[in-house]
Amino acid sequence: MAALDDEFEGRSRDDDEAPDLSDDPESLLMRREQEDEEELEETASDRTGVLERLDAILATHSKAERRLFWLVFVEGMSIAQAAREAGTGGNVYEKFSRMMEAVRAHLGRK
Repeated sequence: MAALDDEFEGRSRDDDEAPDLSDDPESLLMRREQEDEEELEETASDRTGVLERLDAILATHSKAERRLFWLVFVEGMSIAQAAREAGTGGNVYEKFSRMMEAVRAHLGRK
């Protein structure tokens, strides 16, 4: 039995993924909350960078057309609904398609 206890103890000490039980639960929780906060900040920063790049790519399009693109991709509206809200007239599907082509070309995707 002592050999089994020694083997079990040896495995638990070698396990790098095991939580440090010497830390109290409150400090573990605070550390995890801090890590989550840092991850959220990084994600928000990445998202802001992507949206700024999209604005730069679509700078040659009218303000209403850029708003159309924004409403579809950020707000999740349909193209028709976004066109009404943005005040974009004409063939909105063609306009949207041209904007998508510009974004794809800039990002190197087909």
